[in-house]
Amino acid sequence: NALELAVETTEPDPDGTVRVDLDVAEESIQRRALLYDKDGDAHYDAISAFIKSLRGSDPDAALYWMARMLYSGEDPRFIARRMVIFASEDVGLADPRALQVAVAAAQAVDYVGMPECQFNLSQACLYLATSPKSNSTMAYFDALKTVESEGVDEVPDHLKDPSRDRRGLGHGKGYKYPHAYRDHWVAQQYLPDGLEGRYFYHPSDQGYEARVRERLARLRQSESRNARQEDFLEKRPARVWERWERKRFGRSSIAERDLILKESRIDAEAVVLDLSGEGLIGWGALREAPLGRVVARFGETADAYEFSARRKEFRVDRIYSGVVAGLARLPFAPSSFDFVLARHPFSLGVDPDRFLSEVSRVLRAEGGFTFLQDLPARRTRLWQEIDIGALPEALGRKVVAAEEALYASGELPFSLDEERLSSLLKGAAFRIAALDLRRGEEELTLTEEFFDRLFNPASSGAPPSYGDRLRAVLSDREFEMVRRLIVSRLKGRRLKRARLSALVVAHREKSET
Repeated sequence: NALELAVETTEPDPDGTVRVDLDVAEESIQRRALLYDKDGDAHYDAISAFIKSLRGSDPDAALYWMARMLYSGEDPRFIARRMVIFASEDVGLADPRALQVAVAAAQAVDYVGMPECQFNLSQACLYLATSPKSNSTMAYFDALKTVESEGVDEVPDHLKDPSRDRRGLGHGKGYKYPHAYRDHWVAQQYLPDGLEGRYFYHPSDQGYEARVRERLARLRQSESRNARQEDFLEKRPARVWERWERKRFGRSSIAERDLILKESRIDAEAVVLDLSGEGLIGWGALREAPLGRVVARFGETADAYEFSARRKEFRVDRIYSGVVAGLARLPFAPSSFDFVLARHPFSLGVDPDRFLSEVSRVLRAEGGFTFLQDLPARRTRLWQEIDIGALPEALGRKVVAAEEALYASGELPFSLDEERLSSLLKGAAFRIAALDLRRGEEELTLTEEFFDRLFNPASSGAPPSYGDRLRAVLSDREFEMVRRLIVSRLKGRRLKRARLSALVVAHREKSET
């Protein structure tokens, strides 16, 4: 029609020839012809800008680039095909309906054709641009890479077709039919032996896929509970873990951990909370309870992590935050755990009554609370490590009295001995099954930082330091004399002093109700 209009409205040349050039064509079509070569850079650049605008959730830019391509003569079926790909590659399970919308638009383009199919393309474009995004379908290519690099493993017997060779070769034997189980699911091996425990798919937390992620996490957790203990141990040679633990925590800490675990007598399916703050007990507890669950508190931020026994690797997933033992409410439901384990839980600043109340709340009835706790009240005093006789007699008595007042103050952990520890537990309705005193030594490297902590004033809101207590009873001159004596006698030494600890196994009493 435009060409006919151009011919009829254009004056012929003197020789009678009607010449239709670009200016005439644009005037007849009533639009400007864009520079657009379907086989050149403009074609690829435009579709690239369109896809990136969709991925970036910018509907305005996406509409612009699509309009520019269609205006320039791009095949609408090409645009529709790219949106079908995009719906799975970049939206995926964040919104499973995106693929339906894109496929419907592609069908509409073939059925309706231009120019009306621009409505269908626009609808699909807007839907894809405004959808939540997830590229988790890329998991397929991780699986493909594994097939390419690791070869093809044997299909496990219980997954093989039982219609042939069932009797002779055991094909299909041991297969569990999921629909015969609660929630139509049962834990069993589906990957080949060499890949069991491997995860290719990692759901995002976007849109609908967030629900998928939550359900899949529960299923994978249930799988870990049903993992066989012997396989778990077989896949992790003890020497590898022992080397890592010695390097990370040191021999003395590992010995304390092993003692706690031995006395706890954890069963294979136990649910355990490790409050040590470093994860050491959690790693060990996972070996004792490979079919159970272990939650451990980590670091200064006191985030908590959950361990699941997998054959190929430990999966450590962040599930809780804000766990501060004794200082904030533990974010676990009542009666969540069979065992609570800790090393030296009654530290500086901990409210013992509140701490024990929280432990009791999360323990199941008759659940076990096992911990190792230093008893500083039975510790060798600092004044015993220096030549106190080098000070004037009256000054020496003041120094001794100041330090002894610290241990007699009632402040934890300094005033803690076995009698007070027993009293705290019984007051919180714990039944003490064992309280064993263990004698040993602690070794301190007396560095400049040690003396700074010892003598500098405590920060605001913190309990008084050793230096604060000395300043309370000494003049400035006497304080400086004592400080110089202690530093001169102890600086640079590796100080060994007697240490008494209590290994406690306690159980939560049953409620009368």
